[in-house]
Amino acid sequence: MSQENKRSGQIYKDSFLKLQDTLSQEWIERAKELLGEVQDHRHETVEELREAVVEDPYLVQFQNSLDEGSCVRFLRAANWDIKGALELLRAAWMFGADFVECVEASLPSKLGPVWHKHLISCNPARDTRGRRAVILHRIGTWDPAVISPNEFLATALSLLEMLSREEKTQISGLNLILNAEGFSFKHLRYFGIHQVKCLAAILNGAVPLWFRSFHIVNHPRVFNMFFGIIKPFLNERIRDNIVFHSDLKSLHGDLQLDLLPPELGGSSTLLPDAEAATNELETEFLQHIETCRRQK
Repeated sequence: MSQENKRSGQIYKDSFLKLQDTLSQEWIERAKELLGEVQDHRHETVEELREAVVEDPYLVQFQNSLDEGSCVRFLRAANWDIKGALELLRAAWMFGADFVECVEASLPSKLGPVWHKHLISCNPARDTRGRRAVILHRIGTWDPAVISPNEFLATALSLLEMLSREEKTQISGLNLILNAEGFSFKHLRYFGIHQVKCLAAILNGAVPLWFRSFHIVNHPRVFNMFFGIIKPFLNERIRDNIVFHSDLKSLHGDLQLDLLPPELGGSSTLLPDAEAATNELETEFLQHIETCRRQK
């Protein structure tokens, strides 16, 4: 794809959590190309995963939480590899045990204050490759004394959990863009090792999603120090997709301008759609929180 097409290609208009009976032929072909998904073998592979869960001493306790849709989520995030899906399942449920305070804080009805500060967003549009774009906005506007790192991380977790339920996002994944402008020692002081490990766990697979790219721009020296702290906790899957940009021109060479906010030289508009969609999952989140609390 040419640089010009990357920057200004036609985006896919697509509402969050859009219900559909079947994927279009275009998306079936995309799933086959990206994930090796074969529609005729789908049910058979789901049953193989369920059997593997029953045989796993740790995961067996969660077998009743795995309907077909959940199995497909994890299989797609693992390119339909049973072993990989089991690893992601284990990462997801161990996250609930290790960081239960983040899971409990991710209840959508609790997250209004974070959304209203416009610290994180996801526009209801996809790029030419069908990917969502999640934006972590100018980090210097975040006051960790008012909104704790746990609340910030819980909002990101809630958004990613919602996106992981979209079939198209399961297939194409998402681009994550961080505007690190203004990150300072004030922010660094609020990140203890537990918060660092929590952030790393989210990126490493606590949510079954493909982070196709992770773009970091406007990063001051103190942010580079922070990244040096978190990097050892990141797995190869996420490390290989991180790109540090020296300027906005570099960022624009990789991402479409119509998916970036004005602060990053783009033209997208902040909309409340993502917040509204996460709120639709309130009951599902409550059930997930209760399951995490009951872990052995």
